[in-house]
Amino acid sequence: MSESGKTTLAKQIAEEFTSQGQEYIVYDPITPYQSAWENASFITDDIDQLYNIAKHPESRNLLIIIDESSVGIGRNPKDKQWFATQARHWGHTVLFLAQREVQVSVTVRDQCTWVYIFKISKKDSEKFADEFGHDVLKNAHLLDKLEFYKLSRYTPPEKFYLTFQE
Repeated sequence: MSESGKTTLAKQIAEEFTSQGQEYIVYDPITPYQSAWENASFITDDIDQLYNIAKHPESRNLLIIIDESSVGIGRNPKDKQWFATQARHWGHTVLFLAQREVQVSVTVRDQCTWVYIFKISKKDSEKFADEFGHDVLKNAHLLDKLEFYKLSRYTPPEKFYLTFQE
């Protein structure tokens, strides 16, 4: 769902990377030239351009943020599956942001180390609970704005609430 906190969390993760001296690049098809990603090394609305930068022989250890993954990668990513299946071998960390899990292919979802679930529909809550085997995720449709679950395939969900750093 829109305005639940996904981009806010991505920005906080990006700031952690920059505070450690690492760079991040962003695909954002909606606001690629706004200051939303003020410390990004590169912002684009062209997924192929992001792909070419990430795969450049000198690119290593980047945080790659793919906002609106459904637009940039979708359910049939073909060569863009590289972000999920191979980018880690280049030292990259990739964040895939999407409104709904069904907008991103199973191959991409299955490669994610961590999943952050913000408020979603009741139907999607039940899908996540089934996919991850945790009944508590059936309550994801009840989450408040900025509240989310964090989990992996090997850890139970934990609930968090985003706070802003001024």
